[in-house]
Amino acid sequence: MMKIRSFFSLFFAPSLALERDDSSDYLSLVMVLLVMMATLLLSGASALEGGLVQWRGDLTGRITLQILYQEGGDSIDERASKAISLLQKAQGIKKVERVNDKQMSALLQPWLGEGDLPNDLPIPALIDISLVGATTPHILDDLKMILQSVPHIQLDDHGDWLQDVRKLVDWLVWLSYGLVIFITGTAMLIVVLLVRANVDRQFEMVELLHLVGATDALISWQFERHMALITLKGGVLGSFVAFIAASLVSHFIYQAEFMQVSPWNPVDHWPIFVLMPCVFVVLALLCAKRVCRRMLVELP
Repeated sequence: MMKIRSFFSLFFAPSLALERDDSSDYLSLVMVLLVMMATLLLSGASALEGGLVQWRGDLTGRITLQILYQEGGDSIDERASKAISLLQKAQGIKKVERVNDKQMSALLQPWLGEGDLPNDLPIPALIDISLVGATTPHILDDLKMILQSVPHIQLDDHGDWLQDVRKLVDWLVWLSYGLVIFITGTAMLIVVLLVRANVDRQFEMVELLHLVGATDALISWQFERHMALITLKGGVLGSFVAFIAASLVSHFIYQAEFMQVSPWNPVDHWPIFVLMPCVFVVLALLCAKRVCRRMLVELP
């Protein structure tokens, strides 16, 4: 019975008036900014990885054939029709489709503006080739042999340049993770410094509590609870601000004319926005407990 009473006394013990400390307001504001940045970085990294996986899935087993402009000889339309006819007879090809003028206009709209394509502009014809399986060098060699009778063509394997995008995304993701760790460490350092300052400022009260028989756990809990409440308040507000900011960014990306789908939907990453404040609170509790207990042990 005494152990249960001691346990509940930790939660309902009288406070050391730490809430009236002016530094608490500044720490809450700092926590808002730090949690907001950490949440945005982590959700952005997750969105980059998810978007690249989806993008790779969409481009796996697809090759683009360009029928380039040439002076003299057969026209682009004639060579495109011949290439499509040859590809439709080849094995391992699931679908062959030429990109029409409307789709080409949409692709070139960011550079050429709205309207029909100029007739005198040497724009190549694009043929989208969908394979039964994944793209391999052997398949590319076979396609080149099949299309050797069609002059001035170019086969583009999306996997070649997608590897460079993969490296860039990996670099950005690891950079984001590193910044999240740095931001979290900075927040915990601030907690440590503030706990030490609070213990030093409340030195006389801590001594008095020791004299009347208060345990180190009871005294330490006052500072731990204070840090947890400040971190929780700043963390929840920071995560909410991050969610609003991510939603606005997602909306602007979706509204952009050159993007059909926004790669960053904050709703899909809601666990990050929910768990990030909890992680900061737990770490703040652990840091405050370790620092405060160590200082109390050193007191006479």
